[in-house]
Amino acid sequence: MFFLLSDHAFNNKLLLENAFGSTPINKAFDVDGVKGGIINRIAGKLLSLTHIKKPSWKRNIKSPKDIVPRREKSKINPVDLKRIDSYDVNEVKKNYYFNRELIQERIENKESSRAYLAALGSFPYLFLLGTLVRNAYSNTKIMDFNRYKDGGKWYVLPPMSTNAEKIVHMLHYGANTIDAEIYRFNQNNEDIGIALSYTFLMEKTTIPIELRNNTLYLRLSVEPRHDNVASEEIQTELLKDISYYLRTLAKPGRNIHLFVAAQASMCLNLGVNYMDNAHGQLIVYNFDRDILQHNWAVKIKNEEIEVYDTSVFSY
Repeated sequence: MFFLLSDHAFNNKLLLENAFGSTPINKAFDVDGVKGGIINRIAGKLLSLTHIKKPSWKRNIKSPKDIVPRREKSKINPVDLKRIDSYDVNEVKKNYYFNRELIQERIENKESSRAYLAALGSFPYLFLLGTLVRNAYSNTKIMDFNRYKDGGKWYVLPPMSTNAEKIVHMLHYGANTIDAEIYRFNQNNEDIGIALSYTFLMEKTTIPIELRNNTLYLRLSVEPRHDNVASEEIQTELLKDISYYLRTLAKPGRNIHLFVAAQASMCLNLGVNYMDNAHGQLIVYNFDRDILQHNWAVKIKNEEIEVYDTSVFSY
């Protein structure tokens, strides 16, 4: 079995562990960051890809491997991948092609039975990572990271929600209904945006000026915060809505610009559930908190990507 590890620094390292060994997944976790990964069980092998984001504090975070059922842990061989900065557009581009070659043939194995997917990083990085496991034959389980529990803890999304009320999309701006806004956008063939405000409310000023009046601004029916969609049940319902919005807005020659403020598992699931033919031409954006702007973007086209290190509209 294999365990692939990427942890956001700038060197290469290969870590191999005996299938029945007890070597920790990262023996000296003394860098700023937290990790995530893909774990994919394939014909008696376990494949995992992990990623580190660089926050401003230090933590002693357990590996996502520790969340894997005990009967599977003993069969993992860790392999450290190239480390990247997921907030650097050029690093994301190179890493996407590296990861695609590395995991594609493995996740398409028909004997694959289960995959665990966990990662932290920029929205474009997470979305692209999710798209790479769309064709997996395995049952994919998404992990997330609770930054407030025990100093930070990985968990597998539970199947059912514990919320007393159903969480749904609602408009952040405007008095129309969501369907009325979609109808308005479809009166022309211009590019449109979809802004999903789950963890914080995105202001219009953060959106490229060319799209500010042509964007579907959505929030949740609960207050924005981290981990407010922390179950498979909630995310599945929201993803069904988003799939409907994308399918309804998709037109030949139209780009749909996607701006997302959401927890990591939702960003991954957006990529996992993206369908090229049905959902149209997507451009996904990175948000820079320092300047409060979406400063670069990635366009996905038939498993190829184009990157924009400035506004898409300046090209």
